[in-house]
Amino acid sequence: MKKGKQIQINNLDEYINNIELLQLDTFISRGESKQNDAIIASAFRSKVAINFQGMIQEYFKTIGNDLTDMQRDNFIAFSQHHGIPTNLIDFSHSPLISLYFSCLGDDNMNESGYVYFIDKKRTISIDEIINENVYEKNILLNLINFDKYTLPLLIKLYKFEHDNLDEFEKLIVYCAELLKKDKNLKIKYRKFFAMINKFKRRCKNQEVKYDAFHEYSECLLNELIEANENDSGETSDFHLYKDDIKKFWEMTQEVRFYTQYVYFSDVLLFLLILKSVLGELCDFGMREMVKIDMTFPFYFTYTPPNIITRIENQSSLFVYQLYYDDSLRDIYIDPIEKRVIQDIVPDYKFVINNKQKILRELDLLGINLKYVFNDYDSIAKHIRSKKEYL
Repeated sequence: MKKGKQIQINNLDEYINNIELLQLDTFISRGESKQNDAIIASAFRSKVAINFQGMIQEYFKTIGNDLTDMQRDNFIAFSQHHGIPTNLIDFSHSPLISLYFSCLGDDNMNESGYVYFIDKKRTISIDEIINENVYEKNILLNLINFDKYTLPLLIKLYKFEHDNLDEFEKLIVYCAELLKKDKNLKIKYRKFFAMINKFKRRCKNQEVKYDAFHEYSECLLNELIEANENDSGETSDFHLYKDDIKKFWEMTQEVRFYTQYVYFSDVLLFLLILKSVLGELCDFGMREMVKIDMTFPFYFTYTPPNIITRIENQSSLFVYQLYYDDSLRDIYIDPIEKRVIQDIVPDYKFVINNKQKILRELDLLGINLKYVFNDYDSIAKHIRSKKEYL
């Protein structure tokens, strides 16, 4: 796992003091009871790719008639809370809930636990596009194919870019340079890399203001489109994306006309370069898969309504882990090929020691098995553990 800033915690007071000192009340957090290689959704922990969408679909067909409308509309969250693998990762708005989860597990009581923090400024909500069929969709694929239902996310990506110019400039360059991982692509895209280097120099030579950055990215986008019209794809694969580019401008036309969101070329440039990267490096049927890190400065998040009681008690939200698995839908491709998944890189990492002591301290605040899970079995287990009955 790529490391954030690491802090050792030995008791509840240290934990609260560090949260106040670092102003982590504006962060979301996740607790894990042991050291893992990565923060990863349950659907991607197997050594082989599993059809988690199929599992969710079968679960829905089996129990769907017994659910409320709200539970059906948020069925991917309902599935997650009942143990079906999904690409959602549990986080919490409450650092105390995350601390509790970092201390759980009798088998791990002598190991350190971990709490990971991500700045809310790096999150983009996908709540408005969630519905009962969202598990059948792949939001990353839908974005790079410019499906109409992703328009709210394009607008939010634009807002993120507006507030994080430096991060977005680095993102465009980072995605472009992933193509250098393949020696054949380094040759194929040599003109493209020359354009990217020019873009980097432009951004580096002055403090990038918004209008200037837009001008540089729009210039790069136009250069790529023009070059492809003249060399039939020797510069990049953008000549394949004429329909996508047209679709993008049609999708965003009304937004650009009636709002202040006029500079969408930066978002288009990022998505087209990302589409080229995934198409070239992750074409499992054509070449040996090239290992890439899919690291973005933003995360999509989803806050479900209170479809079950413990969602409210745990102050739950999810990080929607992006993934690319286009080849897995091809019947001619070996289905055990691994997906490419988004890296989850925390801003801070707290190492939690003295778990039993901290659990006792949390219990004094009413944060315990009974409160966090609030089901009959958990309440019974909490009562069985109380000292007065032992």
